[in-house]
Amino acid sequence: MQAVFGLALVSPMVVPATRAQAAETLAKETLVEEPSAAEAELEADIPRIETPTLEGAETPLPEAEDSTLDGLNQDPLESDASESLEEVTPDADATASERERVYLAERQISFVLPDGFTAMSSEEINLKFPGSMPPQFAYGNDRRNVSIGVSLSDIDLAPEQLPEVRQFLESFLEESVPGFDWVSRDYENIGGSRWIKLEFISQALDTQVHNDLYITSFKGKLLGFNFNSVLDMERVLRPQLNDSRSTIFLDPMAAAQGDRAR
Repeated sequence: MQAVFGLALVSPMVVPATRAQAAETLAKETLVEEPSAAEAELEADIPRIETPTLEGAETPLPEAEDSTLDGLNQDPLESDASESLEEVTPDADATASERERVYLAERQISFVLPDGFTAMSSEEINLKFPGSMPPQFAYGNDRRNVSIGVSLSDIDLAPEQLPEVRQFLESFLEESVPGFDWVSRDYENIGGSRWIKLEFISQALDTQVHNDLYITSFKGKLLGFNFNSVLDMERVLRPQLNDSRSTIFLDPMAAAQGDRAR
């Protein structure tokens, strides 16, 4: 089964595959794996992500009444939705604020990066998210031990299904993530859209990792942001990360397209 956001999931019969992939958009842990000599320098400061499994989980995600979550086995990176994603560089004469704003999905998704954050290369993304389906875009500080991952998947998700997805994800995280500890879990309104907010601490190979995960429905698909950092750096950068999160903007006309098509 493919993973989104770098989390690979092995699911038995108790969890339908179509539901299990909805859970594959979250937890970030360090993968215990020795780097090659060529990779060692690049990945030295990049916490990597473990791939927990859901073997033996007892809580399946409730079936939706319609078929909005069917077809989740499609590989997001091979889908038309992924092909529409692109990063747009603002004009050179834009204001300082606009130069920091990142535009994705034909300018339908945007947010402002914290100071000093830059786009991670494909090599860096693959090192930090070694699963088969890393986030399409990631941005980090200079040491790459604090990052923002963005994944617009091909997983069907309607706004009214957020509660059942949240319930499933909470159970999944508690059962499968090493050193798991809740910080907060709620809904949050960002830029006029309702998001699932799952904030938690997990244990990496040699440090604790803070994850601030947000999931919403965008054009009838699952959109996720994860603000991920080693715990010590999270304490330092919390104001900047919170400011960045509050700038997330989804074009309302585009965001409603999936709902109108149902």
